[in-house]
Amino acid sequence: MFELNNSDVEVEEFLGSKIFYIDNFYKNPDQIVQFFLSIKPKFHKEWQDGYSYNKIYFRDMRHEIPLDISHVYDYLSDLCGQTYEHKFVETNCINFNPSVFNDYENCYWWPHLDIGYTALIYFNPDDEECGTNLYECTNKVPGCEADSKDNVREHFAPWRSKENYELLKSLKPRYNRCILFDAKKFLHGQNIIDDRYFGENFRLNQVLFFKPYD
Repeated sequence: MFELNNSDVEVEEFLGSKIFYIDNFYKNPDQIVQFFLSIKPKFHKEWQDGYSYNKIYFRDMRHEIPLDISHVYDYLSDLCGQTYEHKFVETNCINFNPSVFNDYENCYWWPHLDIGYTALIYFNPDDEECGTNLYECTNKVPGCEADSKDNVREHFAPWRSKENYELLKSLKPRYNRCILFDAKKFLHGQNIIDDRYFGENFRLNQVLFFKPYD
């Protein structure tokens, strides 16, 4: 089901880093989407209960499916030159309730850093806009860099004021497109530009995490 399509790789040099774009990543993307839809995802970071508006104003959920897809990790690892720790299938699934809390016009959703390169495979047909933004933090306010020492909880204050960030680049999604970028170098977060995911439809992608070799 997770067979690769051996598609061409486009490489972009951006601010001293490489971003990899691979369209038509999987041979059977429709089958993969149906597989994800057949399994109920879990709410993300449920341990933040008491400091979380997850399940109230939005539903931020994950699949963590114990399937070995090491061939996918190996392929992307060769591109980015980094290693990985796990080989299972993981997704991001999110949608929002109509509410003034979800102020996408004035705020960005949770700009953050990961441990190394991150790959995202997008699975929403007819969406070539709500991809992933790369930022630079311009005003050092608490939570601007999503640093735990600032004691700003992700699901308590996920929307961060746009005035504190410079938008460096919007990575454009496309159905079955994989984008691999340095998520430790660039603050990043999902690009919510309208209310298409306010309701029943989930924004869905697969995510794979990499890290520099020790």
